[in-house]
Amino acid sequence: MRGRGDAPRPGSPATTTTHEGTRTLQSDLTTRGTPVGERYGDRLFNGAGGEELARLTALAQAFDPATRHRLGALGIRPGWRCLDVGAGPGSITGWLAERTGDGGEVLAVDRDTRFLEPLRQQGVGVLRADLLDPATDPGLFDLIHARFVVMHIRERGQVLRRLASWLRPGGLLVVGDNADLGTPGSPHERYRTTMAALWLALEQAIGTDVDHGRRLPAALAAAGLVDIGAAVDIPPIGPGTPMSRFWRLTLAQARPLVVATGLADHADVDAVEAYLEAPDTWDLSLGLVTAWGRRPRAE
Repeated sequence: MRGRGDAPRPGSPATTTTHEGTRTLQSDLTTRGTPVGERYGDRLFNGAGGEELARLTALAQAFDPATRHRLGALGIRPGWRCLDVGAGPGSITGWLAERTGDGGEVLAVDRDTRFLEPLRQQGVGVLRADLLDPATDPGLFDLIHARFVVMHIRERGQVLRRLASWLRPGGLLVVGDNADLGTPGSPHERYRTTMAALWLALEQAIGTDVDHGRRLPAALAAAGLVDIGAAVDIPPIGPGTPMSRFWRLTLAQARPLVVATGLADHADVDAVEAYLEAPDTWDLSLGLVTAWGRRPRAE
């Protein structure tokens, strides 16, 4: 496995002309490894793709139990006004609506709301908006939740400060992001190599920080919040698990960019896809670091 600064080998996946899709995506999304402004959902992980809802649903199935536990332990009450940021398929949004009851209000916001529209029938508000747009101003909330969102936005500090500014005094900001706690220790070499290539590909293509979860407590404090806390959850991969399904669907979309890094080739990706569903596979991958903080009551 080569380091990030090494030159591609002649005939390596980074330079080969065998895989036209690889060359095209590499030239489209990166220039000499430098991000060119692509954002999550523009092309990579676009909701128009037939498998994107299935991919997001698998991720939700893997982490919703942990997220519900963490949010419930923080004391969500009926009547609260809640904002679910980058709500994806809306599973946590719907749960928040149940917890806050008829006297509460839940708003889901995303740049692409096609998967959220059915929530309107549950009385949930759906807002198509960009967090970075200065015109976006949804009001003040008792709880703001964002999971696997901030890590994919280059302007992470700016976004966290905006979210904190939308809290009522005493309101909670709960942010969950990735920390790669499981992959580096995997006994499967091709799995370690391919996931490292995936992390690099996402960083180059859309600016993802795959270890942003490690930095969340400090980032929330820097955004002016107090009573900081954090917890970690790592669901396993294995045959038939939501995490295995999520990674297979993720690699299917990101394969050209993974191969374009030169750290893994198509044979590596094929081997990992087989490993994810092998009957004797039990392993770990990303950990969800859920961190929270409150807006001070007196400012």
